[in-house]
Amino acid sequence: MVVGLLGGLIGALSMDLSNFILWRNNKTEGLYGHLAGSMIMRPGKLKQGKNFIVGEILHVTVGSVIGLILTAVFRVFGKDHYFIKGGFLATVTWGFLYNFGQKMNFYRLKPHLTKSSYASILHHLIYGLVTSKVIVFFADPNMFSSKKSNEVSYEQEVNPNLSIVE
Repeated sequence: MVVGLLGGLIGALSMDLSNFILWRNNKTEGLYGHLAGSMIMRPGKLKQGKNFIVGEILHVTVGSVIGLILTAVFRVFGKDHYFIKGGFLATVTWGFLYNFGQKMNFYRLKPHLTKSSYASILHHLIYGLVTSKVIVFFADPNMFSSKKSNEVSYEQEVNPNLSIVE
């Protein structure tokens, strides 16, 4: 559980770093602290530093919880191809939070430029890749099943009626 929270936290911070770099170069419209904060307060109030920090804490908390979900995915399906699994979960999260969230008016602050949408996809992919790598790196090797579901041992190939219980 701690590994998932830590992985999600580091992933969210790397996502925020990438977002900040693009925001400073005018490649995106806003920061994720502003976007997350707009769920609970008016966009005009987000210009104050303390309110931006509240939004940033909300963003990092959501990122940590999604790290727990990714840890559960690794426990069920194994840690093989962890970059693909992390990228897929990040893309699904982007689709839900960014697209569905805007259509359902979760956010009062809405990005209008296409470059902000592309930057958001990039940031979520960075989140998924970094989070999956951190979780696999810091987790105990016995935490996730390493055997693939279609993997057959040599004994089972020689004698198909043999049942091996692990």
